[in-house]
Amino acid sequence: MKRLVLFALSLALPLADCCQKGWYLYDKYCFYFSTSTLQRVGAEAACLAQGGAAFAQPRDDAENYFIGTHVKLAFNWMAFFNPAISTDFYTIGNLYTRFADSSSTVGATYMFPDDWRNVDCSENRAYICELTAAVCPTQYTQVLGTTKCIIVNFQTSVSYASAKSACEAQTGGTAGRLVTINDINTYNTIKKIMENKATQLNSDSPQSVEYWIGLTRADKNGAWQWSDGSAYGSFTRWYYQPGSGAKEKRSNCACLFPSRWSVVPLPDASQYILLTQKMGYVCRKYKALSAAQAVSGDEMFTDSFKIKLVDDVMYEVYGKLVMRKQGEIVLTGSNPSTEEADEGTDEAVESGVDIVLNQRLQECYAFPDKKSYTVYIKEYMKKLSDKLQETKPDEVEKFKANAQKAVKDILTKFKDLQFFTGESMDTDGMVAILEYREVDGVDTPIMLFFKHGLDEEKY
Repeated sequence: MKRLVLFALSLALPLADCCQKGWYLYDKYCFYFSTSTLQRVGAEAACLAQGGAAFAQPRDDAENYFIGTHVKLAFNWMAFFNPAISTDFYTIGNLYTRFADSSSTVGATYMFPDDWRNVDCSENRAYICELTAAVCPTQYTQVLGTTKCIIVNFQTSVSYASAKSACEAQTGGTAGRLVTINDINTYNTIKKIMENKATQLNSDSPQSVEYWIGLTRADKNGAWQWSDGSAYGSFTRWYYQPGSGAKEKRSNCACLFPSRWSVVPLPDASQYILLTQKMGYVCRKYKALSAAQAVSGDEMFTDSFKIKLVDDVMYEVYGKLVMRKQGEIVLTGSNPSTEEADEGTDEAVESGVDIVLNQRLQECYAFPDKKSYTVYIKEYMKKLSDKLQETKPDEVEKFKANAQKAVKDILTKFKDLQFFTGESMDTDGMVAILEYREVDGVDTPIMLFFKHGLDEEKY
């Protein structure tokens, strides 16, 4: 009986090896973002305990943005001490900083929400309100030289529309709304509130990461306007200008996000062990290297599984969830004897999707968000198209049309997908996709493989 085996082609893609679960890939490093808080000395120790990872410090604006948009908490320790000392051994000699203002204050550095970015208005965030009063209500802070009173709602996370309604429902003054930050005094007031909050943190109290402000536009081509009706002026704190390339979504609502640095003052940097504030932290280490990194031709699946070819571009391979002795391979359609199945054993047991277990596929965490996968898949599709142009040029246009349709479908359900490489973890080859669908009333694991990224062999 002939057996069809499909191998991943190596296409020399510029995708780094995957990071372990819970870590996120950026450049040649893997990053870990804590979901709990620690004192400064404990945070550094926690990173070292993670396989010798460094306590991270951004090296440039792009990496600072990556960190700021992936942290799980609003306030996060950095490896940098002011002035000019870093404990991140991956950034030796790199003295990049992004302090909110020029300061010679000696202390331990942390990142806090300050700059603006453009995001989807339907997403949930905390928010900052303002109202007008001769004397500000309790818990509000007055902007210098004005009757504007500001409050930051640190814990409640809602859509932009709900935040707008909540601010408009404030009592204790007039003109309640999401905050307008069109002058330096308002900006400095909010910055001070954030910095005060950071220095008071000594527990794992909930904190939202990003904060709605009253800057929005009617559509992606519209003009920005503040919630008080004033036009978008010369005072801005955009990290990247909206629409200035891939760094910013062309959405319609602005928020503050962790981006600028400040310090908790110290008599000298060596006394950081005395700090009692508790914040989040970020760890960095080199991506894991596979011993078989340069090897291509991983076996991805065989015809022992049910296979469906969709639009001549995507194989759907239907698997099932199994539990079995570790290392045992059971082909679809065959069954161990009842006696063997019932037999007690001390051998290790493994469970999971049979396709993954049989082919020893390795789960890959290279795509923390849809954007990172989009960058990869565009390059992968180009490589496949170029390869097809050399071998079957008459099929290129059909491939492009059908592949575009397949990619669009993948992106619409990105959050529900898992990604796998072959056994060697060679990401120059194919990154397969796992999704679950209901088939005949059963939640069924289905793996997706691009046909043109595979070599077929019969035995």
